[in-house]
Amino acid sequence: MALLNSIAQFFKRLFHKEKNLHSQAPQLRQIELELKNHPAQIYKNAYITPAFAQVIHILQTETVKMHNFLLETLYNPNRKIAMRYSTSLIETGFTQEQRDLLESLSYENRKKEYLGKAIGVYAEIKTSQEKEIARALAFFDADEFKKIEQVIRNLDHLFDICQFNYVSFLTQFDSQYSERKDTAPRFSSLLLADAETHLVDLYYLAAGFTLSLAEARALEALCFVHNGYEKANQKCFLKEIKTIHAAFKNILNADTLQKMIFLIKGKTDVLLQVATYNRNVIEPYKEEMKKKFDSESKRIAVELQDEKNTEDIKTLFDNRNLLPLQGYTQELSHFLQSNSIEGFLHIMPLSIINTFMRMFLTDRIVSYLNRIVVEGFFTNPSFKSDFSSAVFACSEIDAKLRSFENEFTKGQTNDLAVLRSNVLEGQQNVDLLKKVSFQIDTINHDAQRLMQEIMNDINSLAHIIEILLSEAKKSNPSDISNIKLLVSSVRNKDAAEELENHFSKWMFFIDIMQNYVIITDKDRKKLGS
Repeated sequence: MALLNSIAQFFKRLFHKEKNLHSQAPQLRQIELELKNHPAQIYKNAYITPAFAQVIHILQTETVKMHNFLLETLYNPNRKIAMRYSTSLIETGFTQEQRDLLESLSYENRKKEYLGKAIGVYAEIKTSQEKEIARALAFFDADEFKKIEQVIRNLDHLFDICQFNYVSFLTQFDSQYSERKDTAPRFSSLLLADAETHLVDLYYLAAGFTLSLAEARALEALCFVHNGYEKANQKCFLKEIKTIHAAFKNILNADTLQKMIFLIKGKTDVLLQVATYNRNVIEPYKEEMKKKFDSESKRIAVELQDEKNTEDIKTLFDNRNLLPLQGYTQELSHFLQSNSIEGFLHIMPLSIINTFMRMFLTDRIVSYLNRIVVEGFFTNPSFKSDFSSAVFACSEIDAKLRSFENEFTKGQTNDLAVLRSNVLEGQQNVDLLKKVSFQIDTINHDAQRLMQEIMNDINSLAHIIEILLSEAKKSNPSDISNIKLLVSSVRNKDAAEELENHFSKWMFFIDIMQNYVIITDKDRKKLGS
């Protein structure tokens, strides 16, 4: 086998020599002469020398640790983690004044501004905060952030340099390279033509590659975030940066690699591709900041509204705990918010409705009202129709609430297990995260619509009950002639008394819910008209 390899190498060399003697242009001969005279002695007689391989070996050694570090930080497959590190680099550009302003715009500090203030000044506070976020977003127009963005692009380039398949290249110089874990490599010369693929790939990365003190400081900043300020090494990767920089500047520079490729191709008019790095990090950061601000604005508004109604809710339900809807919960909402997704906006009002149904609009009350529809002597058919429609609509409310809950069960549209899984996977997949955000927007929209429909129905029914209670007290009822008999019957008496005793609670409930939905006079239309 060794003999066959030697013969093959001989003919390769012979062929190459003949090519050099008979077909090279003067320009190519000049290029070959320059490579032969390279200070590092990387080329000789159509072969790349072991000295060249040694440089590749050094790069392979020096980039392994850095590559692993970059994978754990700035290029982590988990989008949330990667964003944390890119954010840390962007925020190095903030002045102390700017940091103070951003701190004042945190959710906690923004909400504090409202606490203890009259509702009448809420709009003024909101406007002031919106002006401050606009001022904060304007920070990024400064040249400092353009420089930071370029540094991050240079780190993108460095990451690709670290990912280059050095081992594959080195096995061409030493077939046992990957297996020599504890011994020094044994590099042999390699025919230049046999290195074409790796040289072209290396040129693609080397052309335009630069490292400076700015990138070294950026890596240091990442180390601080990754390891903590107490454990971080202030000279983090400084040695590796210097080694990589020297290797590409002195030996693996674009000019040298290009000359090698020209010799392989036998011409100098070869068009070689070059890696470009134009990733935008500042604009997405601004968009995320504004998105977070808007999301927290909604959250604050919801929480302020809920807190304003807390005492009234306690009074309404005699200090009983609210009954939240399954799936649409505070716990899940916090999970969403912690993963950069807007949470649920209507938990409290839907919980109020659900609790009201359990306490006041019970099956017994609905059955009682249905018996009046069936057994009542209505003087106006239109009034009976409106009465019947309102009772039927409210008898369906519980089913609507359960249907909404069912959407969060296994196999349904908002399957909780799938939703949680997608949120977590979305940290590595931007498109999936956008899909989840759209899903949550849809859920909130559905919750708002459900809430509005239910309150329209309950409000209409409340107006009917108001008329019903009034009719029962008349000496000569005008709309339901036998209402007194129906109310006082043994079958209906308890339910009738319960409804009358609790009707003030109904109206109190509607007053509270007007903070969450629109209930106008037109919703309380005159029945039978």
